[in-house]
Amino acid sequence: HEKDPALTNLSVSAVRTAAGRLPTPVLDAALAHLLASGRLVQEGRDGVRLATHAASLSASDQADLAKVSAGLAAGAGQPPAVEDLEADLGLTRPRVLRALKLLIDQGKAFRAGEFYFDGAWVADAKARLAAHAKEHGGFTPGDARGLLTTTRKWVIPLLEALDKSGFSRRVGDKRVLRG
Repeated sequence: HEKDPALTNLSVSAVRTAAGRLPTPVLDAALAHLLASGRLVQEGRDGVRLATHAASLSASDQADLAKVSAGLAAGAGQPPAVEDLEADLGLTRPRVLRALKLLIDQGKAFRAGEFYFDGAWVADAKARLAAHAKEHGGFTPGDARGLLTTTRKWVIPLLEALDKSGFSRRVGDKRVLRG
């Protein structure tokens, strides 16, 4: 958190990398102890943060996040490429990528392969896909394309990312909800 106070949490894989050569069982035991003692807090499936940490964004980060978030929201089911965000928003690639990372960290963006979707749009998409799946026993990529008013270019990476996130799983040509 000292390196980048804007991040709300760190992935466990980032903690593993930072720990370097520490044997996995030792690191796992240390993380379990820190979580049990309340010094670390679990965030989502793979994130941890110090219990005392609260993210703090600079004015520049706040402005970049607002611009990038608006760009993603405008794209909806056909999100802009990183290059388009750079050109349209007048931001450098590192600033766009940082804003995307922070938006993902906050749950306001969702990465699907090389694409970044608006978090609110993805939440709505998941609700529509879940409703369809409950009624029809799942959904195909074609169903998703029609429900989400998008194209195969964007729907396939989105569905694969939703599978990875635990929302759905592929069974033959269909996807069914998990849990």
